[in-house]
Amino acid sequence: MLIDSGLPLWLWLYGVCYTIWLKNRTPNSVLPKTTPYEVKHGTKPDLSRAHRFGCKAFIYDSSPNRNKLNPRAIEG
Repeated sequence: MLIDSGLPLWLWLYGVCYTIWLKNRTPNSVLPKTTPYEVKHGTKPDLSRAHRFGCKAFIYDSSPNRNKLNPRAIEG
């Protein structure tokens, strides 16, 4: 995931955490019809906000110094 996304190697821990997050929300061989998330929480996981690791993201700029002509978001 880290190499495919083109991100620097120091972000490896975030890649591992995201992999575990995804793995807990997908069926496996021990629980073929359910997920570990369902077993713990009793509801199906919502994957609608899951994105490709390393995809472009924008952060809203709420600084008081921003004026009308500045961009509203910062790429991050």
